[in-house]
Amino acid sequence: MPLTLYSGERMMKTRAKALTAAFILFILSVKTFAADTEKIFAIISSDAQQYMLAYNGFKDTVGKNTKISVMSGTIKGGNENEIASAINSSDPLILLAVGTKALKFAKGIQGNRKIIHCMVFSEKEINDSNTAGIEFNIPESYKAEKIKEIIPNHGTMGVIYTGASEKQFLNLKKACEEKSIPLLDVKTQNGEDFPKALNRIKNRINLFMMVTDSALYYPGSVQHLFNESVNNGFGVIGLSSFYTKAGAVLSFDFNYYDVGADAARLAFEKFYNGVNGKPAESGRIVYSLNVSVAQKAGIDFSAGAVDKAAEVFGR
Repeated sequence: MPLTLYSGERMMKTRAKALTAAFILFILSVKTFAADTEKIFAIISSDAQQYMLAYNGFKDTVGKNTKISVMSGTIKGGNENEIASAINSSDPLILLAVGTKALKFAKGIQGNRKIIHCMVFSEKEINDSNTAGIEFNIPESYKAEKIKEIIPNHGTMGVIYTGASEKQFLNLKKACEEKSIPLLDVKTQNGEDFPKALNRIKNRINLFMMVTDSALYYPGSVQHLFNESVNNGFGVIGLSSFYTKAGAVLSFDFNYYDVGADAARLAFEKFYNGVNGKPAESGRIVYSLNVSVAQKAGIDFSAGAVDKAAEVFGR
């Protein structure tokens, strides 16, 4: 009997050692195949200049602060499978998504990876413990404050909106009330009704604020707006420097390189403990002016406003 007891104990110890060894091998295998913390893969929605500037800002900032390797893939020509294969091969800890299309793609292959995104307009994209992004909407309160600063003789401002842009309109209305900017508004259904809506206010406004609304603004409605602004003597506040160059008097925009740099700082803050850097709040917001359009509309810019503009057209 003692011999039998001894054999049982020995067998139990042998099994325990085997289980311990197996557990160690399991841990080692998990560590071996875990995502590489020294790699980030950037998914870029297209090769548009704005996206590339944001990517360069991200990559440069990462390079200046860490030894992390940044790889990239640009979505074009149905190459999503190729990008997915590259991501699986490199197995990065973090995916950078530049633009809404890139974020949707990144979400589809995320797994246990972290996601940092920038240049995403959609409010439907919800951040969580593994996803964080740089806000890409310029607050209406910021615009109202800057309009007071840049155009002291702003007069009455007009705006047209649909149900899709009603939230932005309500924020604009509140901001104008707080900054004592008179506002005339018209709600419409779509871009086809835009001319009729504009006719209701075009003779009573000095400025017109465009809102982010793809149902409302397309090439035809934008061209009509610019023509009416010239004919009726009001200035348009556009959505980017592209609009300022085309005929808007003022537009708010982003320094896209800084947007990417802030995305890198956000990655440091969220997912890399010990790395210095936090996102800037408003330094990435810039504005552009069109001097000749302002003169035709009788709009005077404040002293120094032209010098502070990121871009100036119609000198």
